[in-house]
Amino acid sequence: SGGAGGTASNGDVDHGRDVDLDRGLDTETDKVAEWSPERRFARFAHVVGEGAFKVVYRGEDREFGREIAWNAINMKAYKNVDKQRILDEVKMLRSLRHPRLLGFYGSWFDPEKYQVVFVTELFHGGTLKQFVDKYPLSMTTFKKILRQILDCLAYLHENSVMHRDLKCDNIFIDAADGSVTIGDLGLSKQTVEGAAKSILGTPEFMAPEMYDADYNEGVDIYALGMCALEMLTKQAPYSECRGVAQVMKKVTAGLPPDALGELAAKEELHDAYEFVVKCVKAIDGRRPSAKELLDDPFLAITDADDAVVTYPLKKTDEKGTHNGGDVHDEGVESAGDGGAGVEGVEPEESVRSGGGDEQGAEGGEEEGGPSMGGDSAGEDEGGARFYDEEDGRTSDVGGEDGGSEGGRERHASAEFDDEGDGDDRG
Repeated sequence: SGGAGGTASNGDVDHGRDVDLDRGLDTETDKVAEWSPERRFARFAHVVGEGAFKVVYRGEDREFGREIAWNAINMKAYKNVDKQRILDEVKMLRSLRHPRLLGFYGSWFDPEKYQVVFVTELFHGGTLKQFVDKYPLSMTTFKKILRQILDCLAYLHENSVMHRDLKCDNIFIDAADGSVTIGDLGLSKQTVEGAAKSILGTPEFMAPEMYDADYNEGVDIYALGMCALEMLTKQAPYSECRGVAQVMKKVTAGLPPDALGELAAKEELHDAYEFVVKCVKAIDGRRPSAKELLDDPFLAITDADDAVVTYPLKKTDEKGTHNGGDVHDEGVESAGDGGAGVEGVEPEESVRSGGGDEQGAEGGEEEGGPSMGGDSAGEDEGGARFYDEEDGRTSDVGGEDGGSEGGRERHASAEFDDEGDGDDRG
């Protein structure tokens, strides 16, 4: 789909207009609603996606004539310690350049609205989840997608950055050429001495150690394994669970999703199953690095890989599914920011909104499912465990609220404003 459309004058906000030939002429959503401080970026009224604390609008970079995603974070919704984290993370994001990352163009703090705004590339393709549900998937395509994701993860990890919320909803793909872009780095974190100390992410894709709030880059490899599992089975991990509470119980008990057992039963996909287990299972407290996995023999493409291994998803009612939001430090589910920087899907499709499905589920078990306690915890029918064989820990979900000096986030914002130098991603 199209480029920046027509150009608008740099006059008063009320008179700014933009034309998108794909969506029609001069619509109400094409009005310029707001300008960046230096008037390089224009925000339109068209909402691309919306989460609990962030709204993503369509906009335009008037200097380069390209469409952009205007990401507005409501800082009033965060505690002081989290406000500082958001500022630090946005400053970190603008230093990253990789072909598989959404381009980052600028950021600033709006004291009147008490918002942090950052501007990124606007991606017109759909999500990886939508792609694998819609199209047949060959092993060649599967491996090429994994290699692109791993290449990006290797870059992030080399720069001491963990994504922490990698999932098929946050990976975008151009169906024309199969190129992949990883987005929604809003939960990314630079590591200090190799470990992180907060609970953030989407429960279905969170490694068990994340609930201990002490983890490293291996959590991204675990999430990659879950993405691979979803690509091959067309089932979201732990879709058998009735709510977030049940997902957390199974993960912290070391129980894999039912989809992994279903993949194990497919003899023709045995090598793919072994690769997924390699990603999600910690051996001696570690998982393979992204660089190591790029050299894994499984990812070598052969002539036999051209065969289709999955087909478009049939529209059927899934049992026990829930509307998956994200987990933050207090262990409370909230709406995800999934559609950030992406156009081509409606907001309700691209944003996973938090729900209350977990209420009343705690203490229950799936019908016919494995016991959540006793000696069976941590073992699935195929014998795969997510924890080290010698480490059967489980953990409670929670987090400590740290304080910060008053006004700290305002001080940080003095070094924060930067509308960018116009550089595109690497």
